[in-house]
Amino acid sequence: MVPVPESQEQHHPSIVQNITNNISQSVNVTNVINIQVNTFTKENMDYLVERLQNDPVIRNAVVLDFGIAYDLIHNNSDHPENQTIRKPVKKDDIIYVRNADDNWDGHPSKTIIPRIKENMERKLNTRFTGEQLLSNKAIREMIWQKSCSGTRNEEDILKPSYLIGSPEDELHRIALEVLDKLYTKYEQDETPIVLKNHNAITHVSICREFKQNLNEAFVEAGLEYQLSPEMKATNVSDFIRFQKPLLEFTVL
Repeated sequence: MVPVPESQEQHHPSIVQNITNNISQSVNVTNVINIQVNTFTKENMDYLVERLQNDPVIRNAVVLDFGIAYDLIHNNSDHPENQTIRKPVKKDDIIYVRNADDNWDGHPSKTIIPRIKENMERKLNTRFTGEQLLSNKAIREMIWQKSCSGTRNEEDILKPSYLIGSPEDELHRIALEVLDKLYTKYEQDETPIVLKNHNAITHVSICREFKQNLNEAFVEAGLEYQLSPEMKATNVSDFIRFQKPLLEFTVL
């Protein structure tokens, strides 16, 4: 603390207060200067790209959940320099992005959201799945909610409870698509095995084909998952015929 002569402390207490305020203001300015604010499309992703390369759980979460990817980049309190997107008003259609002059440019959602997705996919070297979650309306609503709720740290963003729900939903969505193609194939081939008939016996070869096609679909989608080797063949057969019980997956 800056030393103040005793006489000034006794006769001019306002001087002490002014000096204290000046010191506090100087500290605050120093903190702001230490944060290098980035502009939209110029976000520094080094911290995340390295983790994506080494951690399959994070890779799968980012691919499967657009919200997780958005939080890690643009809503991450550990990296405030990348907070380059905001939507303060729910009812209008404008989303703001930070420009090179450290100001905010407003754009209609239909023009800026494709740029936001393209920028994230390019920087993460991935493509997002789960098209039902990627409509412009859904993303616009999500950005507004995150702008209002504030940032979260990486530990909260990547909590296991947050990573489990949506990936399993998406994996089952892909499984149903693979199953639908399998039905179509055998209906066209007029196979005697009627998969949709609950009284039919699903042949071992069909189960094997389904598992192989499903794992290939995961690879094509860029997901490092596979059908669990511990899942019983009877359960796989029941899923093919009845879509239950739910399948089990493991991370590669």
